[in-house]
Amino acid sequence: MECSASVRHNFSILHLLSAAKFSQQLRELEQIHTGETWGPFCEEIISCASATVMLAVAALEAYANEFFKDRTQLFSGVGTSADDARNKYRRLSPLERYKYASELLEFEFPALGSPHCQQIKALVELRNGLTHFKPEWETERVTHVKVEELLRGKIERSPFLPQTEPLFPLGWVSHNCAAWAVRSTVRFILEFERLAGIESRLATFADRFSGIG
Repeated sequence: MECSASVRHNFSILHLLSAAKFSQQLRELEQIHTGETWGPFCEEIISCASATVMLAVAALEAYANEFFKDRTQLFSGVGTSADDARNKYRRLSPLERYKYASELLEFEFPALGSPHCQQIKALVELRNGLTHFKPEWETERVTHVKVEELLRGKIERSPFLPQTEPLFPLGWVSHNCAAWAVRSTVRFILEFERLAGIESRLATFADRFSGIG
């Protein structure tokens, strides 16, 4: 008799650990170049900052996918079929997917305008602004201003650029922003796990994120 096993890989935690690693590299780069002004070395800084932001949002999206995959059977008894739940889920933004999960499983989740959700909204819009970057003249900024307004008050600008530099498209490139991206994602997922009453997968790696700051 032949035996076979099925293996499923989850990437949410791996994405988040990778984001934390790039954030750490960015902190080291800022320390090495303390006191300098914007120069060629900033290409590596942009790479680390961009990777951190994109991986942090990838972690959010992957975790939501894993949650729905693990709990498909739970959605069949809450007024909608598992297939209907998946179809609606696919059309939602990352933040809305978590809200939808809370509605299906009937637990209270922070309003989309709450501080927890606003941090994530800003992070996702920063990722979107980078992924679908739209060039704009400085005198005709529209999309860039929208991203900048979401980031304002949440992060500090790059230490290698003047304080007059707009937060987007370059001013956000800092370790402060990278650390914020990781911290916001960790806190959001931990809060989701707590409110959902499920065993935390992130808690096992708490020490790996404790140094983010």
